[in-house]
Amino acid sequence: MVQERKNRLMAYRVEKGLLVQKLVSTRAAAAYLSNYGVPMHVSMRVLSTTNKRAEATYNEEPLWFEIVLAAGPTYGAKMEFF
Repeated sequence: MVQERKNRLMAYRVEKGLLVQKLVSTRAAAAYLSNYGVPMHVSMRVLSTTNKRAEATYNEEPLWFEIVLAAGPTYGAKMEFF
């Protein structure tokens, strides 16, 4: 079963935190997640359990404006890039 995340920006930060955990350490990943405002209970859950996600494609991360567009009107006025 695939869960759709409503907060795509936080989901992106969690994925980056998991990458930091994989490449550096759990402590560094916890610091990264805390620095970017991921709630403590979310950080503890994702860093202490096995990865249930499909293998992430870290080389195909979305560009920053794709994340902002996916977040919707949270970031203010309508944005047009093209």
